[in-house]
Amino acid sequence: NVVWLWFNLDAKGSFEAKDGKLGTGNWPGAVQGWIARARNAKWRPTKLNVAKFSEEFNKWWHGLQPEGREQEPDCFITLSKVEGVEWGSLKARGMNGIASIVVVLARWREGIIAMPHSKPREMQARDLQISRFEEALEEVVYVFHAME
Repeated sequence: NVVWLWFNLDAKGSFEAKDGKLGTGNWPGAVQGWIARARNAKWRPTKLNVAKFSEEFNKWWHGLQPEGREQEPDCFITLSKVEGVEWGSLKARGMNGIASIVVVLARWREGIIAMPHSKPREMQARDLQISRFEEALEEVVYVFHAME
């Protein structure tokens, strides 16, 4: 769903990358490594600390949001749904735009899949990351829909 929404948003701009780029403040470190390697599709971080990555994504995501979107109580990443939001720089297209969000979500998912989960404590840590990932995915889908 998120990939389809991203595709539609980029298609509305005729797939041109003329709308700037997303902010890089608090960018997840693994993404910085990928960018530094010219977005090599085969490159992966040697060992992704998924808990740290999810916190970095959370900070980055919140930093990208327009004014008026506030943290929802008891949520990891979900922000308030506000009418009439000016999405501004979040509408950035091309490889420096919202495609970066899709890539970050893909890396996060890969990291979760690779997490050990044979012991109870490992399963608990993995379940927490799955829950956070699903919440983040819902939040991104909401924003992509709102920008359509």
